[in-house]
Amino acid sequence: MDLKLTDKVAVITGAGQGVGREIAKVLAAEGAQVVVNDLYGERAEAVAKEITETGGKALGIQADITRLDEVKGLMEKTVQAFGPVDILVNNAGVPDPIRRGEVARTHFIDSKPSDWKLQIDLNLYGWLNCVYSVIHSMVERNYGKILSIISEAGRVGEPNLMVYSGAKAGVLGFTKALAQEVAERHAKRPRHHTDDQPFDQELELRSMKGPSPDWIPRTPRKTTNGWPKC
Repeated sequence: MDLKLTDKVAVITGAGQGVGREIAKVLAAEGAQVVVNDLYGERAEAVAKEITETGGKALGIQADITRLDEVKGLMEKTVQAFGPVDILVNNAGVPDPIRRGEVARTHFIDSKPSDWKLQIDLNLYGWLNCVYSVIHSMVERNYGKILSIISEAGRVGEPNLMVYSGAKAGVLGFTKALAQEVAERHAKRPRHHTDDQPFDQELELRSMKGPSPDWIPRTPRKTTNGWPKC
């Protein structure tokens, strides 16, 4: 398999574990220079070490994507190490308090505004921060690929996950609108992916129909304390 990614620079958010980790490993195996981002630096560095020990090029960088200043720092470090970002994979999607079991899945009527903020900050503002920090360079270079991994909840909604569903739906709408904007400037159109559906394209390199590409690890849907796991 050759996805023609040799020396392309890819940033994957939330890549210290799970889906993000596997995406980072696959892109690196295809020759990309990978930046593994995670909220926890030790996790990011551990995945980057896995990649470099098998001959790949990778760098682990800690950054909280809900903070624009930290995202800008992430992208600046990426440019210094590898060059301009060619591929952005928006993968981070489960707020840390939820992973730790501090926030339970519940009906909206029983939820708290502080819980809403966790979801909106990560699953909407976090992704806006990442796209905003790379889109200028991509448009200037007439090249860039943005993949945003959303849940099926963002397409059809899911009970007890109203705010999460709303945030993911926001990403879907944003992605479609951004695609129309950047198309006018001849940049590659960004794509979205639901975690319950196969990618419709392999990084926009060739059309895919039917089952998932064999380079995407497919595992049964998992949850973290009742929440979809990214």
